[in-house]
Amino acid sequence: MVTQLLRVCCNRANYTQGQTIEIRVLLTSNHGGKFNFRICPRQTDLTDACFGSNYLTRVDNGQRDTWLTSQDNWVMQYRLPADVSCPNGCVLQWWWMSMQSCVEQGCNPAYCGEYANGRNVVYGSNPGWCYIASGKPEFFANCADIRIMPSGTQPGGDPAPPPTPPPSPAPPATPPPASENQDDNYAQVLGYSWLFYEAQQSGALPAWNRLRYGSSSAEAGLGYRKNAHLNDGADIGKDLSGGWYDAGDQIKCPHPMGWTLANMALSALEYKDTYIMFGEWENAKRGISWGVDWMVKAHVTASDAPSANVFVAQVSNEGDHSFFGRPEHNPTPRPTVLVNSATGGADIAGEYAAAFAAAACVFKDDGNASYAAMLFKRAEQAFAFATEPANQKNYAASGWMAYKTYSWEGWKAHLAWAAAFMCKYSPAYCPAAEQWWNTARTSTLGTSFGYDWDSVLPGAAAVLATLNTGVSAAARDWLETFVMGKWQNTNSRCPAAPYSTVCYTAKGLAWYSEWGTLRNTNNAIFLAALMGKNGATPASRQQHACWARRQMRYALGSWGSDRSYVIGYGPNWPKQPHHRQSACSATYNEPCVLSNGGTCCAGESGTGAGGCCDSANFMAPHPALITLYGGLVGGPDQNDVYPDVRNDYKMSEVAVDYNAGLTGGSAGLAYLLTTGALTSCGAGPGVPPPSTPPSPGPGTSPSPPPPGNPPPSPTPPAPQPPSGPCSVTVAEWSKCGGQDSACPAAAGSCTDAPWPNYCCPSGQSCQRDNGWWWACRQGSAPPPATPSSPSPPPAAASPSPPPSNPPAAISPSPSPSPSPRPPSPSPSPSPSPSPSPSPRPPSVPPGTCISTVAPWTVCGGLNNNCPANVASCQDAAWPGYCCSSGFSCTRDNSWWWMCTPNPTPPPPPVAPTCSNAVQAWSQCGGRSSGCPAAAGSCTDAPWQNHCCASGYACMRDNEWWWACKPAATTSSTAAALVIAATSGEVSIAASTAAAALRRQLVDILVAEAPSRAPVSGPVFVTLTLNRQGDPVSGAKVYVQVTSVSKGKSTTTTLAGVTKKDGTAKIAIPPRARGASGSRSIVEAFTTDARAQGAKAGVAVLSSRKRLTWTG
Repeated sequence: MVTQLLRVCCNRANYTQGQTIEIRVLLTSNHGGKFNFRICPRQTDLTDACFGSNYLTRVDNGQRDTWLTSQDNWVMQYRLPADVSCPNGCVLQWWWMSMQSCVEQGCNPAYCGEYANGRNVVYGSNPGWCYIASGKPEFFANCADIRIMPSGTQPGGDPAPPPTPPPSPAPPATPPPASENQDDNYAQVLGYSWLFYEAQQSGALPAWNRLRYGSSSAEAGLGYRKNAHLNDGADIGKDLSGGWYDAGDQIKCPHPMGWTLANMALSALEYKDTYIMFGEWENAKRGISWGVDWMVKAHVTASDAPSANVFVAQVSNEGDHSFFGRPEHNPTPRPTVLVNSATGGADIAGEYAAAFAAAACVFKDDGNASYAAMLFKRAEQAFAFATEPANQKNYAASGWMAYKTYSWEGWKAHLAWAAAFMCKYSPAYCPAAEQWWNTARTSTLGTSFGYDWDSVLPGAAAVLATLNTGVSAAARDWLETFVMGKWQNTNSRCPAAPYSTVCYTAKGLAWYSEWGTLRNTNNAIFLAALMGKNGATPASRQQHACWARRQMRYALGSWGSDRSYVIGYGPNWPKQPHHRQSACSATYNEPCVLSNGGTCCAGESGTGAGGCCDSANFMAPHPALITLYGGLVGGPDQNDVYPDVRNDYKMSEVAVDYNAGLTGGSAGLAYLLTTGALTSCGAGPGVPPPSTPPSPGPGTSPSPPPPGNPPPSPTPPAPQPPSGPCSVTVAEWSKCGGQDSACPAAAGSCTDAPWPNYCCPSGQSCQRDNGWWWACRQGSAPPPATPSSPSPPPAAASPSPPPSNPPAAISPSPSPSPSPRPPSPSPSPSPSPSPSPSPRPPSVPPGTCISTVAPWTVCGGLNNNCPANVASCQDAAWPGYCCSSGFSCTRDNSWWWMCTPNPTPPPPPVAPTCSNAVQAWSQCGGRSSGCPAAAGSCTDAPWQNHCCASGYACMRDNEWWWACKPAATTSSTAAALVIAATSGEVSIAASTAAAALRRQLVDILVAEAPSRAPVSGPVFVTLTLNRQGDPVSGAKVYVQVTSVSKGKSTTTTLAGVTKKDGTAKIAIPPRARGASGSRSIVEAFTTDARAQGAKAGVAVLSSRKRLTWTG
């Protein structure tokens, strides 16, 4: 059976006479021959004679026939007949004369080539002439309904009659801006994204690499890549050449590489026809094969005995970051780090299994059975290693690693991700996929909504949603309602703590992290595009598709933002990516001499064009000399600001894992565009929020959802619990039904319904909150919800402490995201008011305290276990609940209000008069071969006598570069907390702060310093570094003391190392102090901190503490 696919100008089938249109043809089985297009009006008989009198002609050559070559997909411009109009409709017919069995005689060789000699150029055969020696040809047809309007008429349809005048004058409706209904060239973005992977290739470059040195093409520009690092793996006697460099450096990291490969393969599996249509299928297969072939090499010992398997965890080390030259000249040692039975490491082995299994699915579907079988065998071996009980843990290296799994349960999600792909390849692994999904989903990972190499559970849900397993529906529900609900909640406005939630910037970006936020957003775009195809309902599919489109258009600079963040595409794209080789010239002449952390080649000097390829060149502000087409940079801050500074690795770096979401998202949007799913988006979900976001106070109604958010379908009538005796009586407000991975034995099966054998108390019934939670409430079950007069959605909030129950599914209320969960298992709010338990006490008079609440303890919010002395637990501070002195009840989310310290006004800033004022984003510290004289010595610290402009602080990027960056964005964790208090207050505050914030933060740095101290005598600053509430020992910490004496400001940097209890006590020497009556500014920082999604250490800079010196 031969199948064909006809796409006619984006499915918008309304044209005018003589108009030029684009037509795309995809052949899935090419037999050669020719095809053409012809038209017949519907008001006539659809006969061959009618079609034969109205052929379309090609714009490029004026011909009507296209003679087939080995090319399978065609994109052509055709001109409609100037004398044909059909306001009531025409049929556009594609007519293919296949020449497998014979060749048509008499064609013009200028257009048909070898067909004129009787040769089928697709098969390379000479079957003979049609109707003479070899019989008749085969014919195939495909049709599309179109409408052609007379010239002078708008293509949208017939001229409309004049409108009836309204009773009173009213201004006409303003149509949406044209840009809202235009789409980016997603196919071009997709092609560029694959080209970026070729830029990152290591080893002996393949012949098909379009960027090889000396080559030149319109799509890739001047080639600049050479073979490099051919001896990788020599230290362990293995060939580890090949693969991809991770980012702007030249390290190779299988952890993110495996995750990237699995996403590339998922994109190819879900959108294969789109890849073929736009000519990217071969590039996709080559790219996936290149990466996975290196992963096969990096599986250095492959065995059916699980414990015998050995995998590469990393090639190279931190020394690579000190080299700023081209990869072929990099002399730094490249040690190989291994994962084996002695180290464990289900997280890394799981990514090997996921990459192998995902790629096996691609090549199995493409007909390469033997290659697919080899890859799947490797997947089985990696999965067996990872699931060995002794290996079920995160890999913990003794040395430096660019990537480490942050959550202690992270390995569970990596196994769920791998098992989902293995189930996709072989149903025999579907029970394992169900098991590991349930294991990961019910762990602390169940509240993860970020998606990247470290947080992979949303990806596992997306793969399961394409299958028919026992958990597929639950996985899709969790992904659509919880994960995408977080991302699509436009009521959540920036600023917000990084990694704690998704907030919307003023220009409409869904912002998540300060380290490569567009990496996370594009990954979410890919998830949304997958749900735009595989979502549960038409309404949800439409919502996901339009949200993905809106966010992608921000990233591409076509709507909302004024710039593109994809190099080489769109307006004002990044010119200084954090990438070593791109800062250097594309060509050079040997010999090249190692110099200044790079090389200087023959004729090179200085920086920029014609300059050396070294650290000075990398730090210089010139635009990149090589265009990294398709590279996605990290992206802007919460104010939509993108400095485009090369050395800002958080905002400007590119990486293979950054591009994974861009590749999948652009392929998904190209698919959704060609299927017509984007035609009705308009402004759609995800429009930019108002410039002044609303600030609802306690008890106020939140804003309604933005226009374009389609409400969920009404919930069907709730099933009633079975009549008859029951074995379990459920208490009021407790769970009596719903899906549950830990289903009680008495329930039999836990579905989205009341559980069998479970009964509620007299006068109550089991009522549905969402698919995961049914609870006993007073009254009978409510009638089916109707879409009329919906309640407004809840205001956005930061996450609550994770409960043990699964997240909410879509409820009848048209909320853009599930309700935030309370700190203990309890159902989400009902869409209609439910009777509260009675009796309840009367309201407490204002100003009356009935309970004093300890610091950091709950003092308000919704609560289904509402305290007996509170009349009603609402999204507000509870009446009569008073916080301790110095604390007030503040909102964390609708379920959780707690007593937090009262804000104190910041101390007045010191106006230093430095000998050297440093401009924003310029160097203010670090090692330097050209050390300024005023700095004294240039070490890995801020330079002496150098001060940043007001509002900026000197922050560390690496040992060679400290730069003046905005002080408001100095923290690379969810928040950096500094408690400035007297010694008597610190002990209480420091112990409670970490416990209160540990659900959001990775690291917390606490600094203790006196408010007043004597000029003479010992003065100490005590620093405490906690990680997830536990002390961090052996971390380098620093204190900066800025003092003003006689009108001159001096800054002294003091170092220390934390002890086992996570503390470091650092003395302020006399030279760093001011005169009696003067003030000093004390601030602390560390570069050994951790942040979710971050590679290696990050900088955490504290707030400033004012210290007054006494006599």
